[in-house]
Amino acid sequence: MWAYQDRTWYSSSPTFFADPTGVTTLRPAPGAQPRRVHRRRVAPAHRPRQRRGTPILLLLACQRPARRGGATVLVDGRALHDDLRARHPEALRTLSSPGAAYFGGANGYSGPVFTAAHPGTRSIRWSTDQRSQLSPLARPWHATLHHLISEHTHTVLLGAGDDLVVHNRWWLHGHREFRGDRALWRILANPHPHWHIPPGFPATTPPPTGLPAPRTPQPPQAAATDSGTHTHER
Repeated sequence: MWAYQDRTWYSSSPTFFADPTGVTTLRPAPGAQPRRVHRRRVAPAHRPRQRRGTPILLLLACQRPARRGGATVLVDGRALHDDLRARHPEALRTLSSPGAAYFGGANGYSGPVFTAAHPGTRSIRWSTDQRSQLSPLARPWHATLHHLISEHTHTVLLGAGDDLVVHNRWWLHGHREFRGDRALWRILANPHPHWHIPPGFPATTPPPTGLPAPRTPQPPQAAATDSGTHTHER
């Protein structure tokens, strides 16, 4: 994997499951049955375990593809943000307010879905599964949020030797259900400062402020075209 060879442009942020070089191998546990969680779809997410956020870059490299399925699912957080701003500005104001959502289980925390990551940038925190929950004030926008997520979902099927680098605070990421001994390498990393990669996606307007009383969201104008979006590499 090329990231092994040149560590001058990034600093890795190892997770609990990473090896000493900061690389995590993503594959089913030995002897796992097809219905085990390892092979089920993983909902697109960026769900920091702490309030301070996560590394900026996610690097994935495919060692061995699945026999069937296993496509990587990506949701464009910037496009989602801009679409909300254009079509549902009140929803964006609500989702950008403190306490708009709760992330994690018993040891989780509350915070906004869209955060001012740095002057001129935003970041997204959300998961399309049950590990992220909207607050009672933001809950009326749940259907609108997930409908627009489906409109900004992309899939990438990685073959052996393929790799993918995404901005971890810009894109929600997960994978579809698969069959077979799929194996990927993952690195969570912060780029070298000389690359000037911002900590979030560009934003051209100030973050919304205040928390107006939400209204019932408007019904979607068209049916979602990708029913599998409710499927963060781990």
